[in-house]
Amino acid sequence: MRFYVRLVRDSDGWIAGNESSDDVGRGATREEALAELKAVLADRFGRVEAVAPPSRPRMNPTIDLVVLG
Repeated sequence: MRFYVRLVRDSDGWIAGNESSDDVGRGATREEALAELKAVLADRFGRVEAVAPPSRPRMNPTIDLVVLG
C-alpha cells in the first residue's frame, strides 16, 4: 500500500502526517516520525475485524511512504 505523507517540523521534533487519513507519526528525527507513521498504518490495515478470523493468517501489509514536497 502506498501512502503520501507530509513532514512538518515543530518544537518537539517532526510530525509525519498521512494525506488521506488522520494518522500521524511523531519523532525527534524525520526517520523516527516516518517509522512511527508506518507502524500506525501497518496496525490499522493489518488488523482483522471480522466476526470469524480468516482460516489463514494475514501477512503484514507492505507500507510504502512517499514524502511530498
